[in-house]
Amino acid sequence: MMLCRVLVGCGAFLVASCSAGSETISTTTLSSTSIPKATTTAIAPVTTVMTTPENEALRSVDLRPIADYSKSLLIEIPFEDVTETAAWYSTPQTTLTHHEISDELVHGGNKSFKAWVTGENSENIEPDGPNHRGYPTIQLDKGPRACVTPCLLSLWVWADIPTVSGEWYQIATVTPSANDSWFPAEVVNVGDEGWLHVMHVPSYGKSEYVFQRRDLLFPMKQWVKVDIVLKYSLDGGAIAVFQNDELINVSRIDPTNIAMTETEDGRLLNQMHFGMYGPPTLATGVIFNDDLAIYELHD
Repeated sequence: MMLCRVLVGCGAFLVASCSAGSETISTTTLSSTSIPKATTTAIAPVTTVMTTPENEALRSVDLRPIADYSKSLLIEIPFEDVTETAAWYSTPQTTLTHHEISDELVHGGNKSFKAWVTGENSENIEPDGPNHRGYPTIQLDKGPRACVTPCLLSLWVWADIPTVSGEWYQIATVTPSANDSWFPAEVVNVGDEGWLHVMHVPSYGKSEYVFQRRDLLFPMKQWVKVDIVLKYSLDGGAIAVFQNDELINVSRIDPTNIAMTETEDGRLLNQMHFGMYGPPTLATGVIFNDDLAIYELHD
């Protein structure tokens, strides 16, 4: 699988080549529009004592079932209006890759985020290519503030993206990096085999898992709840992915794969994106995101 990287900054686009396991590099100017004000709520934890392979996998990487944490809301993005993400970089519209706020399919509220592909990038014309990219980034370090991990990313996804052998599409990309490199990053993908998994764990270019469900496919043409629990630490970290509340993947993150943040404690989730991201050979497909919420988790 291929991973491309967007570099976000001020200035003109800079495009670099992309190969398997590498990212594309570009820069642009950020909007000065303010982002939604973050609010904080608290939810009391519920202790989970049942011993299962899933719970044991989580505990082995110092994570827990989501219900065992209390959580405070950092930010919500309901995808009702483009102003919600206007303060952050968004990939450019192209003749092949498109994205918009849409009322075509909605999980909650009146609108959702839609991104779609209308042809292969065989001529390498995508400015953030060669991979297809259609999404707004979420740059928490630029506001309201970085998420102190462990964090929970919760969103709803509707996808109709046909893949052939060797193709994939992304559900989420996350990184502790606060600079333009977006490196290192962990990527939650659906590959041609049809199930959710994580790339670049425990380190860049690898896909080694503590736990992986291969019997539960990612449903197409229906709303799917995706929850990602992420923990960064200078001593290492971990990521866990849930599909409709069922644990799908647990992976370690090597200490060498964690970028130093401005606070130099290595715990911060600074940037992420969702939307459309797939290889240049992808010829068609559409994905919707809705009701995104980002929480900080507490013992």
